[in-house]
Amino acid sequence: MKRRWCVYVLIGIVFGVADFYLPSFIVPHLSMNSPVLEGIIGFALTFGVWLVPGIPIVIYETSVSRRRLSSALAICLTWCISVVVYYLTNVAQLAIGSSTQPDLRFSNHNSPFFWTNWESVLFSYVLTSTLEWSIVSILGGLIIGFLVSSTYMFVRGLRR
Repeated sequence: MKRRWCVYVLIGIVFGVADFYLPSFIVPHLSMNSPVLEGIIGFALTFGVWLVPGIPIVIYETSVSRRRLSSALAICLTWCISVVVYYLTNVAQLAIGSSTQPDLRFSNHNSPFFWTNWESVLFSYVLTSTLEWSIVSILGGLIIGFLVSSTYMFVRGLRR
């Protein structure tokens, strides 16, 4: 495995954790009087922020490999890793207890419904959400990867 692919995985890990905490740091500072503007910023924070690590990775991979598929796979890998790490961060938050669900804290492990509650959360929320957003990240990564790499190759005059 090339070292740059390990860097893509590392970027995915860092971004997955950062994306989990980013809205809670930014949203309190966005007290606006316009619901439309709040909606636009909310959309940008939710979806647009994923382009921040994605586009530079696609451009770099395209300049190194000169392959559209390789660039698309690089962004898919990064985004899939980010999705998994995002939900693992969520699980850690639930287990440590800084969430709004005290029944899932490890300090309540003697509760008769502790493991049943965790089973429910892991299967109905974490697993299904991870699979759902992994599919979105693969499809979106392929589309964004091919579009950005094709544009980059066209502008730079790179031919494969």
